[in-house]
Amino acid sequence: MESSGAPRDACIAGTPASPQRSAGRSNPETRPGLLRSCGPRNDEGLASISAESLSATKVSRRIDQLSDGRVICVTRGPMAGGGWVATHEDITERHRLEQQRDTMAAEQSRRASIDAAIASFRQRVETVLKTV
Repeated sequence: MESSGAPRDACIAGTPASPQRSAGRSNPETRPGLLRSCGPRNDEGLASISAESLSATKVSRRIDQLSDGRVICVTRGPMAGGGWVATHEDITERHRLEQQRDTMAAEQSRRASIDAAIASFRQRVETVLKTV
């Protein structure tokens, strides 16, 4: 709950998610705030989790980007004796490296296209110059 700004006493095992969310909202100075999430949102902008969306056997995962730039992976899974456990993993560095890798791959692809166009143009120019 450190990422949400909720106090430690709201993070006791078995505490329902709604009091934890309320605790995180109560102090807007310490709560970094959610900038973007791929999960569904309710009217308050909080992740809305319905009982239907939580399977008794499936693990669900979403990625949240906080307003301070951190990227958090939230993984929810069923426990053997009933109930759920949610883990929050800071994947900011991994996310940044993936974006950097994707950017470099796109740049290499563009460069390869440009090099191919230049080679084709050069070949046509050389062909024309040989006929003169």
